[in-house]
Amino acid sequence: MRKIALSISLIFFIAAITFAQKKELSYEQSFKAATSDIVRPLPVIREWIDDEHYTESKKDADGKTKLWSVDVKTGNAVIYKDDVIESPRIGTTNSSDENKNMTASPDGKWAAYTRKNNLYAKDLGSGKEIQLSKDGSDNIYSGYAAWVYYEEILGRAGRG
Repeated sequence: MRKIALSISLIFFIAAITFAQKKELSYEQSFKAATSDIVRPLPVIREWIDDEHYTESKKDADGKTKLWSVDVKTGNAVIYKDDVIESPRIGTTNSSDENKNMTASPDGKWAAYTRKNNLYAKDLGSGKEIQLSKDGSDNIYSGYAAWVYYEEILGRAGRG
């Protein structure tokens, strides 16, 4: 009796694997980069709002990236801020140019970000913006790394 139950379980397991993994792709999905739901990127979690909610960057039905508040227990999401560049702790900046890599300091008093490949800081108390670098260009990225090799961070393994 035990062998029969094990055999039936094994057959159901193999059938589930075989049929669950089969998904046909259209010509457009295969060769013209049409969207599919086969592979989805992991969520971009920006910060925790409180013990039960975090913010996540994702696109809405119009294709615009917005900041969403997600309930940890249910997974339900509602729009938190319309503009993902404007963090609830950082606020707006003094320029209409695109700001990238916005990050708040651990104490929440300062924010750092890049604009036109230059590094900026903002005192969140006074709203004063300080430009920390002026040599940003298409070849010089101040404030973020375009590419970093493993050896540059951890060094080369020694042979001993």
